[in-house]
Amino acid sequence: MFKTYRTSDLDRKLNIIGINPLDIMVTGVTGSGKSTTLNSIFQKEVATVGKGVDPETMTLTSYSLNHSFRLWDTPGLGDGIEARS
Repeated sequence: MFKTYRTSDLDRKLNIIGINPLDIMVTGVTGSGKSTTLNSIFQKEVATVGKGVDPETMTLTSYSLNHSFRLWDTPGLGDGIEARS
């Protein structure tokens, strides 16, 4: 399973460059598949997927694969409060 795949290599390399955990932000327009991609990586539903063009993710949310690797789900680009005014 990905959660333990080469964890020691990842830890060692991240410590060399002084980054731990490694943060990766998933961004894109509403409905582009950001949450679906995260669910695919984790091989289970960790992020709620919206239906159609209505946004589901409204806040920045993190999901950790292990203590060294963290993915962030973001609201769709253009879905801020200002865009709805």
